[in-house]
Amino acid sequence: MLNRLRTLRGNGRDRNDSDLALNLSFVLHEPSTSRAIRSAVRAVRTHEQRVTQIATVEPNGIVISNERPDEVEYWISARIGVPRLLPVALGVPPDQVVLVDADLTKTSPARFFRADASLVLPPESTRRVGVAALVLRPDRQTMHLNLSGVFDWPAECEPALRALERIIQAHVSQWMPGRPLWPATAEFLLPDEVYLGSDDASRMS
Repeated sequence: MLNRLRTLRGNGRDRNDSDLALNLSFVLHEPSTSRAIRSAVRAVRTHEQRVTQIATVEPNGIVISNERPDEVEYWISARIGVPRLLPVALGVPPDQVVLVDADLTKTSPARFFRADASLVLPPESTRRVGVAALVLRPDRQTMHLNLSGVFDWPAECEPALRALERIIQAHVSQWMPGRPLWPATAEFLLPDEVYLGSDDASRMS
């Protein structure tokens, strides 16, 4: 199965798009080769180009969903929206923000979008975490600082990751994971949850 996936991916940008399609298949419950996933990949690539032009966070250009708690040790987030400006928006050092989909070698297994994924997680000694993301609003001129928590860690790892899932689902066109989080696509790992249309079935054969 994995050998077949490696063959399909190819090299360079095609491989990067295939890795992105793999991740998006879990969010959208679609086969990684479907028309919906190809459209989502294009939307993410457009967003990537857009956020490179955003240099700073304007305080009057941010809508904050909830009051920011003071007792958070680490903030869990993802490469979504404008991730490089998230620490600035939170007013914390960059190393206090953990991007679960960062391209790092030290990962841990965790349930994410109903399947076992390899994620970057806060240190085991952590006790209090929040979930945050800085995403572009529809006008693409202002931003939304989406906050959830506080969660007791690691006891509430699952609800914390569910909160992050909800943010990604709401802003999937702004999610830019740095690597494949799962060893195979959703149609392989969650076959009962992903519908294969006739076109998708023929590609899988």
